Amino acid sequence: MKTLPLYKTLFTLLTLVGLFFTSCKKDDGFYINPGDTKVVVGEYSGSVSVQGKSPQATSITINDTTMILKDVPMFEIIASVIKDTNKAQDAVNKIGKQNLEIEYTSILDENKNIEFINSPKNITFDMQEDGKTKKVVVSYKTKDLPVYNTKTKNLNFDMETSQITVDGQVMNSASIKFTYTNLIKK
Repeated sequence: MKTLPLYKTLFTLLTLVGLFFTSCKKDDGFYINPGDTKVVVGEYSGSVSVQGKSPQATSITINDTTMILKDVPMFEIIASVIKDTNKAQDAVNKIGKQNLEIEYTSILDENKNIEFINSPKNITFDMQEDGKTKKVVVSYKTKDLPVYNTKTKNLNFDMETSQITVDGQVMNSASIKFTYTNLIKK
């Protein structure tokens, strides 16, 4: 029986070891370093529906610690306070666009999706009703944690109002639901 020269034996051994390590590598198309949840930082566009009505376009900015929901739909909120729809629409037009800031920390769940443990701030604005200026404060909460799916790379979540006050008086304790879907990073 012939023996292989030493260099052929070493070459064969190193090749087998190399094949072993490369064949064990898991490649599922997306890899996120545990603890690196900053992949969510950026601009997003998608849709929001209020109380199950037709969705409308929306955008969100996410930085290291804050999620900013731009142009939060206000009609349903104002209409819960001002029952006349024409007056409510007029009030919405006068208050202009409102953004909602949500402070958050992010974690990876067991499926490698990113969850946002969050604390929404209030939206505060002045509203005109029958020639009088009234201070409105809208408080929000999330039903479930917002989740960024790392495989489909989109963000979905539900929010709702927790309280609406006008000049310090609670006007509507019934929640108004906002569903944000298919938010894709630009």
